[in-house]
Amino acid sequence: MKSKRISSILLIALSVMITACGNTAGSNSNADIDNSETAVTDENSIAGGTSIADETVAANETDSSPESSESEETSQINVVDTDGFVQLPLREINIDLTNDDVPDNICMYLIGDSQDTLQTAEYLVEQQVRMIQVQVSDGMTKDLLYDRTFSIAHVGEGELAIVTDGEKHYLFESNCYEQMGYASYYGEVFDWKDGEKESIDEFQANFLISLDAVYRSVEQGESITLREDAIPDFKEAVQIWNQDSELLVACDTINSLNNVQCVYVNLEENQYTLEDFFSSIWDRTAEKFTVGEFDSIMGYSGFYIYDETYFFTYGYFYAIEDGQSFCIAENWGCSENDSYIVDINGDGENELICNVMWGDGAQNTIIYHRDGSNILCGYADELLDHEYDNIGISSVYTQYLPDENVVEIFYWKEDLQDYKSDKYEIDLEKIEFYPFVPQQ
Repeated sequence: MKSKRISSILLIALSVMITACGNTAGSNSNADIDNSETAVTDENSIAGGTSIADETVAANETDSSPESSESEETSQINVVDTDGFVQLPLREINIDLTNDDVPDNICMYLIGDSQDTLQTAEYLVEQQVRMIQVQVSDGMTKDLLYDRTFSIAHVGEGELAIVTDGEKHYLFESNCYEQMGYASYYGEVFDWKDGEKESIDEFQANFLISLDAVYRSVEQGESITLREDAIPDFKEAVQIWNQDSELLVACDTINSLNNVQCVYVNLEENQYTLEDFFSSIWDRTAEKFTVGEFDSIMGYSGFYIYDETYFFTYGYFYAIEDGQSFCIAENWGCSENDSYIVDINGDGENELICNVMWGDGAQNTIIYHRDGSNILCGYADELLDHEYDNIGISSVYTQYLPDENVVEIFYWKEDLQDYKSDKYEIDLEKIEFYPFVPQQ
């Protein structure tokens, strides 16, 4: 039985809007980053007296009696009252970002419950809908220069760090969005002069990350840029600023989906650099697609896409007629080097022959043939005219040999404890064909 590709789509919808207003903390005389500064603690917060487990229980109290239904318990998991969220000071850093030799003020806040344990900020942001707010105020004028809230949702994901060129300090802000088959990475290094933001460095990377996106781009005649093409330059630009960097906060939803650390909050006891966060970005799966064109398969011209991102490769062949594309063939467990365009019966119209392998290891040779307006497919193992002993999926397997234009069929013989094989010319009349139904 043909294996079917199953795609799981995880949709995460999270939208929280909070407006937090408050006075900025005062500045001190330090003009450089001082990692020895202590985290500012709100008088209402618990100073490390509650464990993560305690926080979970407190936030997710449920009726544990036998009478409680499973649906009732499930509905109460991670229910958070965001209406009661307040601004809890986490850190204060004073550093000159305005080029006036007066230290400016960076304040980090946890937006959450007044009883939150600040030391568990990363867990709370990841699991309990808390957010991290960063505000930058001009040390001289007290004007608010920067105000952004980070959260584990697409609307709130991003990264912020303090970086240096060896002489001056800057803020480094980036976003690594991946949605709907497209990735858009952006980074900017900036400071302020006379109250106006000044961009010091900018870089970006845009690329495709899904089969559907590649298909749409090829169909529309657009160029294809994949992660492996775009990331090296973006990575180089980031690493230029990594030395002596201090990552303040980072939230990334794709890391969350990949079960990789997705929230970074830089507290006094938990210092991060740019590379600590971006190493998780560099290690993401490198999407790999092979794209090409064909001139004549079953009378059609079009393009093919091989999705080699995962351990199991899938290939798709699309014909184009009147500006519209449609799938005429699929193969699996093979590469473009295992697919052959051959006129089997000498009628002037090419068929498609592919050596395929299923996820369970079974192998066969699939043949695509056109009968009038109908696209048909069948398997070459039906050419076998010898008895064999059934030992399961590996009892019979086939291999098309392009140099000889034959199919070699291997079949198990119990008395030999080995395979025998015979070669067959492909006779379409001896193969049972059935209508091709695309699975993709």
